[in-house]
Amino acid sequence: MRKKSVLSEREETIVRLARAGEWQELIEWLNRGTHHGKPGASMAEKMLATEAMRDAGDRQVLTERAFVLAAMHSPMAKQIACALLQELWPDDLSLTELVLALTIDDDWEVREWAAPAFTALLVSEWPRHLPMIEELTMHPHESVKRQIALAIKQTAQKRIAGSVDSLLALTERLLPEEHEYVRKNLGPFCIGDGLLRVYPQETLSKLKRWATDEPWPVRWNAVMSFCGASGSAHPDVAYEILSGRIDDPHPLVQKAVKRTIKNLAKRCPEDDRLVSLAKV
Repeated sequence: MRKKSVLSEREETIVRLARAGEWQELIEWLNRGTHHGKPGASMAEKMLATEAMRDAGDRQVLTERAFVLAAMHSPMAKQIACALLQELWPDDLSLTELVLALTIDDDWEVREWAAPAFTALLVSEWPRHLPMIEELTMHPHESVKRQIALAIKQTAQKRIAGSVDSLLALTERLLPEEHEYVRKNLGPFCIGDGLLRVYPQETLSKLKRWATDEPWPVRWNAVMSFCGASGSAHPDVAYEILSGRIDDPHPLVQKAVKRTIKNLAKRCPEDDRLVSLAKV
């Protein structure tokens, strides 16, 4: 936490209320703030409250606080509970039910705040918690699958030795999911901006196979993996996959192919193959 001397009066109050466990007052105080012109606390203020709680109690106390905050109606309180669980969950799998409840919360910001806990679990003592994450890929709610996709990307960025095959296998479990909330975070983001950037050769090998798989979401994700900046680093494989899917039988895959070709043609104007495909 920042030194006390540099905290503003508002921040001092946040720290005091958080350490004292005055939850209702804390949440009311946080909600009185403004962030980007909107009511509510900034991320920095919410993390300040989280850090103050960590400084003031042991793991048992923090666990109790996470349950109290998660049970409040305020999305702000639930977001702070998520931040606490990021540290607590890897050491206490009995908290899984609480994490999942926050992950599928009606408030989108709460769901966003739950995401880092999945990365923390996956990374912690790799690959100790890999079986738990594999099991969670079968969860029926799209938000759980979406958070796993983000965790795969963020774990890939840590370049843990020997992890690439397991991360690709974990990704493959999510590929058939049709829900847009998962797909838009999987192909373009998890694979394209994550695995393809960090482990290009291993990922390209998988993408060639995924691009011809029977379930249409698998093909969609393979195509959209080339839609971002990382895709332009592999024009040969991109052309091979995209030209082979330009007449895909599923309309959403066709749409993804056209969008990806258009993006690549802009990024690789010297590549006549991609430029020509963009004109089809």
